Amino acid sequence: MIRVVDWRIAAELIRILRFEWHRHATNFGPSASAGFMVTSPPRPLGVSLRYFHHLIDTCGGRNNLHGRTTAQVCFDHIVPLTKSTELSLVDHLTTDVSTRHFVSEANWYVSHAWSYLFLETVDSLETFFADQGMTDEAVIWFCVFNNNQHLAHSYPFEYWSTTFKSQLAAIGNVVMIMHPWNDPIVLRRSWCVFEVYVAVTMQARFEMAMAPGQLDLLIQDMLRPTALKDMLGTIKSEASETTVASDRDGIFELIRTETSFRAVDRLVFSTITDWMKRALMAQIASSRLSPMEKAHRYVCLANIYATEWAWADVITAATDACTLLASPTDGNRISAKLHVGVARAKRGDPETTWRPLFQELLAMDGLDPMTVCSVRNAFADALHSLKRDAEIRDLCRKTYDLAQVHFGPAHQVTISAMSKLGGASYGLGDFDDAAVWFRQCVDARLALLGPDHADTLNSRGFLATIYNVQGKFRASRAIFSENLAALERTHGALHAHTIIALGNMAHDDVALGRWKRAQATLLVAASRSQRQPLPPAYAFFLLYVSALLYWSSGSYVRTKYYLEAALALCQEALPAGDPLTTNAVTLLYRFLLDPTFGAYNPRDEKAWTRVVAFFNDNELASEAWPEEVCRACCRQLTGRIYECAACVPDLFRYCSNCFAYAKFLAFCDHDTDVFLSHVPPRRYLMEQDMLQSTSVAAATMLWPAYAAYCAKNSVPDDEQARFASFEPIDTRPWHPML
Repeated sequence: MIRVVDWRIAAELIRILRFEWHRHATNFGPSASAGFMVTSPPRPLGVSLRYFHHLIDTCGGRNNLHGRTTAQVCFDHIVPLTKSTELSLVDHLTTDVSTRHFVSEANWYVSHAWSYLFLETVDSLETFFADQGMTDEAVIWFCVFNNNQHLAHSYPFEYWSTTFKSQLAAIGNVVMIMHPWNDPIVLRRSWCVFEVYVAVTMQARFEMAMAPGQLDLLIQDMLRPTALKDMLGTIKSEASETTVASDRDGIFELIRTETSFRAVDRLVFSTITDWMKRALMAQIASSRLSPMEKAHRYVCLANIYATEWAWADVITAATDACTLLASPTDGNRISAKLHVGVARAKRGDPETTWRPLFQELLAMDGLDPMTVCSVRNAFADALHSLKRDAEIRDLCRKTYDLAQVHFGPAHQVTISAMSKLGGASYGLGDFDDAAVWFRQCVDARLALLGPDHADTLNSRGFLATIYNVQGKFRASRAIFSENLAALERTHGALHAHTIIALGNMAHDDVALGRWKRAQATLLVAASRSQRQPLPPAYAFFLLYVSALLYWSSGSYVRTKYYLEAALALCQEALPAGDPLTTNAVTLLYRFLLDPTFGAYNPRDEKAWTRVVAFFNDNELASEAWPEEVCRACCRQLTGRIYECAACVPDLFRYCSNCFAYAKFLAFCDHDTDVFLSHVPPRRYLMEQDMLQSTSVAAATMLWPAYAAYCAKNSVPDDEQARFASFEPIDTRPWHPML
């Protein structure tokens, strides 16, 4: 039973309940009783934008309200103004003929923080509705005006949650005031988060508003390439607070029941990003800005597009900025040129289109240490697209030393160089060194940026990848899972980083024998990748993990399908000589030689032809297995390798030395009898050609090439095939190979 303590509370509750009944009744549709007409509930009342100016005049003008928060305006002016009726301001206005014209059905719901400066909130709304062309049409639901401030202290949580939800749902349009832009107070208040939650569940239109002064601050801050990532790292609706602790508990329970904090944050992030792009483009299109001011906004756009991996848009915006900035030493022009270079590399453009750009910048005289470090780090990003790890390591070692001297170990530019050094060590197979760098990166970025920053997530993801290589699959999966939650919140479900996090989780599940879990995760990743095309290396990885799953579970037809699809992708999308293509062929090669597969499936001549054709056309310089390392020593695999057939296929491979010293026992306790042995494909195919030769002459012609290959690649004598004597031997069948 509800104890009614005041007739005004009772009247307010009846009004809300009547509204809720109307809202639910509209969902009955055709099943409603015959002859009963169900109508949509009326929108709640609000005030026109003009009324805000009327109120400011009533309160003594802008000077009198300067520096006053919305809360102060409420208690110092709204409450006394409505004392005679003890109604909400909106209801109070309707009782007076001279003010009734300010009130009508609301078409916009305003989400704001009471600690905001009142005049800045008004200016934000004016700017927003002017941009929308709705200055005269906007009718605003503003909680300070719409709620009865004389009774607010006595309302229970249920009243507030029902009021905000029903009013917002009926209005259908929400505008949130964002101050300051890079750490908006509104998103640290749980009731404002609740309003975003309602917008998500009701699929309401959600927009942002910002005062002109705040927009100027945004422009200046967004000239930093990391500004958007920094801002996104500060927003986490689950960390919001309320004055009354029980209200927070109630809000969080509603959000968890009907949606998720990820969905709430994702709506905020996408709206912020879209709004920024629209605001910047609108300013560029105006005639009020100088060429330099327009160039600065193009740089801001390039920074935003870079966080989205929209490389074509990055190039367009950055090129426009360069055109408007004449001085070659202008910091923003250099930043724009770096964007062009990195974006071209990431897009897969020829190296000749971007390497000279970085070389030209590095050759400039008079660059300050920060600019030099920034150019080198960007150059390393571009080189990473071609896996030039040795060059990256040399370049970033110099960058790291320079940054340490001028900025210290905790500066962003220093940490960025550390990250690239770790990535280069990983690419070169020095996983112990890579782990050292990335542990330092994670610690530094946690301290400087926090756990939810994109750069922190990237460093943790690399560390998880190293754990994966080292066979620490549980530790690896735990990090990938945590990263996935953060990536879905900040980048969205369709971002390449988010999708590949799913692939990494599935890979670890396969390694841990969780096949059903891995399959479910891969299905989600595949569904998302169909809506968002991935870079070739990422798409290859998903195909590889899919093949690994079915290879492990004995579904060989599906395994072959995914391995052939992975090879086709590499041959179509990657440049000639890319090691990932060789990796794809060697995977197919080892699968076709799998004795279990061969025992139950006929030899696939078409697949073998693809393997043979590749190695006929691509003479490898050594016996190294590209992109593959020994599970025990973590060095690149070369020559004969050994693989435990009782473990997950393709995951537990060892070099000859580690196998000889039984170092595999650190990962499994299977007997050596179950291990398979593979020689590099080129050697195997040359030996098969000689074995299948039909005459002494044919074998004799093939032998010199094989002998030269063995000599060039230092193949151990006991592994080389022997060319038999051609003297007739009656006691054995003839063949040139022993």
